[in-house]
Amino acid sequence: MIEDLGKLLGLIRVGSRSKKRSLALLPIANSVFESFDSYFKENYIKDHIDIPNYLRTPRMHETELLSILHNFTTNSIKALKKVQVNERRIGLKAFEQNKIIYIWFLDTGIGLNKDLWEKAFEPFESYSEPDLELGAGTGLGLNLVRDIVRSYNGDVRFTDAPLGWKTCIEVAFPRGE
Repeated sequence: MIEDLGKLLGLIRVGSRSKKRSLALLPIANSVFESFDSYFKENYIKDHIDIPNYLRTPRMHETELLSILHNFTTNSIKALKKVQVNERRIGLKAFEQNKIIYIWFLDTGIGLNKDLWEKAFEPFESYSEPDLELGAGTGLGLNLVRDIVRSYNGDVRFTDAPLGWKTCIEVAFPRGE
């Protein structure tokens, strides 16, 4: 039953529990946003993905990448609830620079005070509003994301958002060979 639910949400795919492999980032990002498509439409959220076709992750489990992107998406959706309908946007940008793969998850939500950027990764720290459809935050999501990313010698952090965005969370992985 859990596997069926995971497949429905786009968190589990056939073969996703197999061994680690380098993953094409664009199709996985598209699948995560597609799994929220009806929710985005109902809540007037515009999404934008800017990822080159060739960009790949280091060798990792697909479910780990799906979990990271799913967590960021649900956090962003909650942050957009208090924003005017015509300003609701979620974006995903990825690029490579100096053999590091960067993934920026962006939104135009209410943002998070800089004083809380590091604390948000601590277990049981939650700053999101409870949501009837998405649930209440447990304060474990970002902590789990950080654990996953660091297991691949990467890091994740909040950073200043580019112009036009309110929040940017950056994942940086060393490029796999």
